[in-house]
Amino acid sequence: MKQLWLLRHAEAEPVAAGLTDFQRPLTAAGRAQAAAAAAQLRQLDVRPDLMLASPALRASETALIVAQRLQCPAVVRYQPSLYQASAAQLLAALQGCEAGVSTLLLVAHNPGLSQLAQRLGGPSAKLGTGALCRIELP
Repeated sequence: MKQLWLLRHAEAEPVAAGLTDFQRPLTAAGRAQAAAAAAQLRQLDVRPDLMLASPALRASETALIVAQRLQCPAVVRYQPSLYQASAAQLLAALQGCEAGVSTLLLVAHNPGLSQLAQRLGGPSAKLGTGALCRIELP
């Protein structure tokens, strides 16, 4: 892998009666954030070979919007271990990717995603909803 993109899921509805944290959908603003992230990736001519995403509704909706907007052949792989994952768990998921992947997009949650970005030399600030972070790997 040469290029890693981290994307925090976009803005989600608050927990409401009858919904678990896992079932929280994106808000209208969140759908716009996901579309904006896709536009940013498209402008930079980023076409992921693989997208790894948490199966939580807000993350899976974010990943789906990005994949559709990029019109890329990237496969979205939903991994249950990415839901509420620590930086170490996220890193383990990345290390498990096949060798032929050169550009990977990871859609997950904080605090693990921000901690992973910091660990890999990315920004020291917490990634906000819908925020992208690019990590160049040797």
